[in-house]
Amino acid sequence: MQDNGYRILKLKTGESLVCKLLVIKGKIATLERPMQFRSVMFMDQKTLKNTDVLVFKTWTEFAIDKVVDLTVDVILAILTPDERLVACYELEKNKEDDPEVNKEIEKLNINQLPDKSNNIELPPDNINVTFNIPPD
Repeated sequence: MQDNGYRILKLKTGESLVCKLLVIKGKIATLERPMQFRSVMFMDQKTLKNTDVLVFKTWTEFAIDKVVDLTVDVILAILTPDERLVACYELEKNKEDDPEVNKEIEKLNINQLPDKSNNIELPPDNINVTFNIPPD
């Protein structure tokens, strides 16, 4: 695997960033396109199994700049990402850069998605109960 300059930065705030680390000069690290990422677990309603999903968020949201200077004293660790994280990061960058993909996402309305709640097959030993309790 060739070194493309991508690094994982673990920050003192608890955030994990993936970015291209351009240079560290003195007490300043220069980052290109930092994205916060985390692994989120959810239960797949169809298979009733837990699944991990990698979620990305642009760390510089609402900013025009794609290059950021960060003081090195907020960084706890600098790590080299594995191939899976690099592939996901590049995919997220491509989604950001392609306006057609963003238009399709904006058109997506959750109410237009098929309702699969009635098709959930629960094991026979489970009981599904729904009830409402008045606030008083």
